[in-house]
Amino acid sequence: MLVDIGLLVEGPLSPLVRGALERAREGALAWLYEGFPQFQWAVTVSYAGGEGDTSVPSLSTLPVIDLLDRGVRERDDSRRDFVVVLTSAKLASPFGALRFGIISRSLDCAVVSLGHLDPGPEKSLDERMATISSRIRALLLRILALFSGLTASEPEGSPLASLRTARDLDIKGSFTADQKLLLRKEISRVADARLEETPARKSTRLSFFVRSAWINRYDIALSVLRAQPWLFPMRLGRLTTAALSAIFIFLITAEAWELAASQTVFSTALISVSVILLTTAYVVVQHSLLRNRGQRNTEQRVTSEVSALGIVLIGMMTTYALLFVFIFTVVTFVFDMTLLSRWVQEVTPTFAYGQLLIVSAFVAAIGLSVGALGASLEEVGYFRYVTLVDEAL
Repeated sequence: MLVDIGLLVEGPLSPLVRGALERAREGALAWLYEGFPQFQWAVTVSYAGGEGDTSVPSLSTLPVIDLLDRGVRERDDSRRDFVVVLTSAKLASPFGALRFGIISRSLDCAVVSLGHLDPGPEKSLDERMATISSRIRALLLRILALFSGLTASEPEGSPLASLRTARDLDIKGSFTADQKLLLRKEISRVADARLEETPARKSTRLSFFVRSAWINRYDIALSVLRAQPWLFPMRLGRLTTAALSAIFIFLITAEAWELAASQTVFSTALISVSVILLTTAYVVVQHSLLRNRGQRNTEQRVTSEVSALGIVLIGMMTTYALLFVFIFTVVTFVFDMTLLSRWVQEVTPTFAYGQLLIVSAFVAAIGLSVGALGASLEEVGYFRYVTLVDEAL
């Protein structure tokens, strides 16, 4: 069973770092064969600009989400199990500079900056190459462990301890027996033949999609949980601002109250579910979270797409729930029930708290609809980062 790991180099690397990368590749490969001899391993280095690019690395800063997209293309084109994008450039995220990089489990892709790994010119060239090589190797094994479901919140001295400086990568810790067992289990699953490599590849697109999603349901659930979509209202300021603006306007308009109070439980539930599904679809398409037409079906791509759909869907459901609670609370403590009864007297003779639940749900649906328009104004890179990136290394 083969596990294929691709190392995609974006941009020029100095001869020193190139040599260290090759040594790190050999060291990681040796460790993998020693620890998991039952698998075949391939760790392949490819250069986006060609191996002849030996120019001096620039000190520019690259958007990490762009490099992540290039890694996904490399994963699909070369049919890798995992891809790590390597660059000497600094990495930028919507939340600031990144020291080491990021990982996306839903995409089976990571991005790493090698710019902070050099111990400095005060060391000899041999010492610098050995140190850089050791640190790259430590990062590669750390990324493989994170891909396999291990967490980075381990005690100091562990290969998965929190990274503050590049020196933390010099700690020679080892994985525990339980961690190795989990790694072996996950690697066995990854090394199995993918659906597109079996006769099932000839099935219809819908059948292939459903079977792939079911086979990878655990990975999908894990990706959704790690993306923390329930934080959407806090992370996506434009979505929340647009939704709240619409709600405030709605709540101070008597005609709007009449419209909301005239709804039934069934119609409100139908409207709410429809709005959640439609806004999810709108945001997913608006931010290009699904593949382009013409790209072949792969198990990895289906897993990535279903994970993205799940993340956005739960994010929208959370936003709707918070809007509902907010509306109900504001109306309960701010609005006088006598005033509300006068506003809705043409559609209902009395106004009780049962009807307030219906009104809150209806207005929350309206707010979410407007909020989706606000979410579409978020920068594509920002939204994709929030949705697809699990954590910084």
